[in-house]
Amino acid sequence: MSDTAAGLRRHLSRTLTATELLTSHLADVHQSYLDNFDPISVLFFAIGAYAAFRTARKAA
Repeated sequence: MSDTAAGLRRHLSRTLTATELLTSHLADVHQSYLDNFDPISVLFFAIGAYAAFRTARKAA
């Protein structure tokens, strides 16, 4: 586990609101996301984007 993920986990050991997490700790969240990003994530994001596009197209 990287230092940033450990720092984020330490911050999350107490109760944080979503607003506080996304404003005060955004750098930690972003770094943790980058540390855990792998090729399978790209695949899942691509599948999600395709499904969202198809759904929006059918709804229009």
